[in-house]
Amino acid sequence: MQFPQWWKVSDYLKTHSAEEAQDATKVPYVWAQDKEGMTYYEAIEEDPVVSDTWHKGMIMIETTQPISGMFPFHSMKAAVEAEPHRAFVVDVGGGRGNALVSIMKECGGSYGGKMILQDMAEVLEGKDPVRVDGVESMPHNFYNIQPIKNAHIYYLRNVLHNHYDARSRVILRRIVDAMGPTSRILIGEMVLPATAAPGSDPFPFFMDLNMFMEGGLERTEEHWEKLLGEVSLQIEKVWRHPDNPVQSTIVATLKS
Repeated sequence: MQFPQWWKVSDYLKTHSAEEAQDATKVPYVWAQDKEGMTYYEAIEEDPVVSDTWHKGMIMIETTQPISGMFPFHSMKAAVEAEPHRAFVVDVGGGRGNALVSIMKECGGSYGGKMILQDMAEVLEGKDPVRVDGVESMPHNFYNIQPIKNAHIYYLRNVLHNHYDARSRVILRRIVDAMGPTSRILIGEMVLPATAAPGSDPFPFFMDLNMFMEGGLERTEEHWEKLLGEVSLQIEKVWRHPDNPVQSTIVATLKS
């Protein structure tokens, strides 16, 4: 839906500062729609037709982007079975639960630990309520205190690219405050190449421009290291998809 507005980007850049571009209520899309003062998501939801199209598009994208083939969730078997009172995976901002379904398929279940799906109430309990076998749905705003403490894994998939660093730090700190000593945050996102080599896949950079329209960005590994370090996290490993190394799962732990 932002594609028709791309031609206005040059005018936006002439009239807005870098600081304004990072203001959620002044991003290029809302400016192009003459809706400054709203966030991108508020502007989308204002029009039922646009909202329905956007949500269907997100569902389609979620089903086509890889979840497995990077971090080996099955490697958590012994740890989860040893401490089943701790949630296995808390999928923060997890939409309709596609990631948890994929993880349970890989693992053959949840090893006795809870699988928790968190998203806004209007997503989980809206006109098409989310119900997934083996998954507990929990309405939650990720800017608020994380109620699930000491989970084995907190999963953020395609969440932080929607937000510049200031808002991303708030989201991450809420999780950091809930983590136990062996908790991990898994971040499923693109990791941009540091440079664009001639003939390389342009799609990641296309996505970066797309996220700029919404008020977000894609990040390089160096950028991820900096962002995570600012909230007392360190990268343990970046698992890259063998067929598309830009698609990655970043494993972050508390700084030692």
